[in-house]
Amino acid sequence: RQRPGAAFQGGCQPPPPPTPTAGGALMGRGLNSGPDSSGGFVPSFYLVTADQDPSMAKKPPTPATPAEVNSRKKTCYVLHGIFGGGKNWIPFVRTHLAASLPDWQFVLVDMRGHGDSIAAEGPNTLAQCASDINRLADTVGRPPDVIIGHSLGGKIAIEYLRQHGGGGGGIVYGL
Repeated sequence: RQRPGAAFQGGCQPPPPPTPTAGGALMGRGLNSGPDSSGGFVPSFYLVTADQDPSMAKKPPTPATPAEVNSRKKTCYVLHGIFGGGKNWIPFVRTHLAASLPDWQFVLVDMRGHGDSIAAEGPNTLAQCASDINRLADTVGRPPDVIIGHSLGGKIAIEYLRQHGGGGGGIVYGL
């Protein structure tokens, strides 16, 4: 059990500090993680679709860019648990979801301070994480039709629907 005020002693390493880009915006390790034009945090993400080149499965995954998201395809956002990252979902989504739902695309989100997303300025609450998802939807031009959340990701998905009415279909699957 953790003592109040004690440093976290687990195996998770904090992400490196953000670095300024040429335009002065702060960006993290991810290709698209950092502030949006309004100064709000936008998480990094991975994109999985059925029509991706099969050779990609053998390469280390890299975060996607907003330009890769198809604004006309049905879209499912997948949110990881507290010590996870979007990358953890790639094998499952590729094998079970994208293969059986070829008309869909899957946005695997790295929540703030996880995976390739930077540790955004607080508060780090469910409400703030849900707002991050909304900013990501605005940035990529495609709100989720369905959200799948594992553990903490399920709580964030429910908060997103509470705040934003669910974008397309308003369906949440909590695992």
